[in-house]
Amino acid sequence: MEEKAAGDAKKLRKMVKKTPRKGDVPWDEKTFDRLRTSLPETLESRFKLTHGMVLELLQRDAELDDPGSRNFASLRHLVDHCHESPDARRQLLAQAALLVRSLHRAGIVGMVRDTETDYLWVTVDPDLQIDFSLHHTLSLYLVEALNLLDPEDPEYALDVVTFAESILEDPKPVLRQQAEKEKRRLLAELKEQFVEYEERVERLKEVTHPKPKAELVYGTFAGFADLHPWIGSENVRPKGVGREFYERYMSFADFVREYGLQRDEGVLLRYLSQVYKTLEQNVPEALRTPDLHDALAFFRTLVERVDSSLLEEWESLLHPELAVVDDAAARQRAAAAERRERPAAQLMRDPQKLAARLRAEMHALVRALSRQDWDEASAAVRHPASGEDEATLPWTAERFEETLAPFFESYEELVFGPEARRHAHTRIEKQGEGRWQVTQVLLDPEGDHLWHALGTVEIDETSEIDGPLVELLHLGT
Repeated sequence: MEEKAAGDAKKLRKMVKKTPRKGDVPWDEKTFDRLRTSLPETLESRFKLTHGMVLELLQRDAELDDPGSRNFASLRHLVDHCHESPDARRQLLAQAALLVRSLHRAGIVGMVRDTETDYLWVTVDPDLQIDFSLHHTLSLYLVEALNLLDPEDPEYALDVVTFAESILEDPKPVLRQQAEKEKRRLLAELKEQFVEYEERVERLKEVTHPKPKAELVYGTFAGFADLHPWIGSENVRPKGVGREFYERYMSFADFVREYGLQRDEGVLLRYLSQVYKTLEQNVPEALRTPDLHDALAFFRTLVERVDSSLLEEWESLLHPELAVVDDAAARQRAAAAERRERPAAQLMRDPQKLAARLRAEMHALVRALSRQDWDEASAAVRHPASGEDEATLPWTAERFEETLAPFFESYEELVFGPEARRHAHTRIEKQGEGRWQVTQVLLDPEGDHLWHALGTVEIDETSEIDGPLVELLHLGT
């Protein structure tokens, strides 16, 4: 072994003695000997506390329900056993106190008096959804800012999406293309007005990607930063990618095509999944209006139709108990079953979420029909097992085109816009345990509104939810 080690060292010395080429790292024999004999660099801990970590540790204490413990037992244990110096650990405890006070100010944690003593327990608000999380650095800002919005405002859901986007990292390729589109629009406008070249150049330099509600976002964040000095150099980043998707009710393919993002589809899809996760986990249930539930259903359906694996992976992380299954094959089967059953069970327990999802599916169908995109319409509904009678015939692109031909002979267009997406035009009726009937009114420019789409939904807690829920039964008058 010693002879082999000596031979290896000799080979390395010969290698470092070679004349270095341009661009090579300038190593020599002295560099090699110093690296071989000097002490290794000491690793330094970079431990940080966040609101999300504090919240999860408080939830863990509640799950343990240990009468002998006190407030923040898990948090203190974590800080005491981290690899920071004693002084740093004291600073971490002081920072933890600031974070807890911030959570209390936002109404996320509260104080409950012990039933047998005068001790005050710090508890997480029981009205928060079970998967509520503060996994972004500025998640607490989002919660506090949303309390300043008016739920009665017609643009409330859009504004919530805007605030959620403002705490996410920028999808730079997407924002760059949005800015380029805005520059092209402005340039055409300036040319029509015969603006001088030099002024056009200066005006174009000021153009950025759309930043809806920028003044409101920056203003609320400035007030938040004054009250929470721990945020340091963090800042909000207003943008309107998700807002544009929902406001225009765009499909993924349409957005990619309009902005020329064929090479950056992965960036866009990942960003949209982050928008959905942020809305789902960071917006408390108490702040969710029916319109916001519709927005959540829209983004979930949008991401699921492009790549359902993103949602499956994320949802599986919410159930780590599957990891304790010893057998790998059994774990895979359990995970697959959990992915199938969990969404169905959640929808069965939450009528508002189910209604929002059904409306999102019907709106996607109407959008496809309004564009006469028959393939998209066929993909927007669940297909029954094929049979002989009309009720079980699949809704193919050809069938949609043939069925809607009389409509487009009578009317110039099938209206699709904010008015068509009003809740009054989508009627959902429960017809029994696990069975619903959905009726979507199709709007025409004459105001007759004689046509409708009629569908049915049948699920139970063990149903596989893979794709659309609505099975179309009838399309016509």
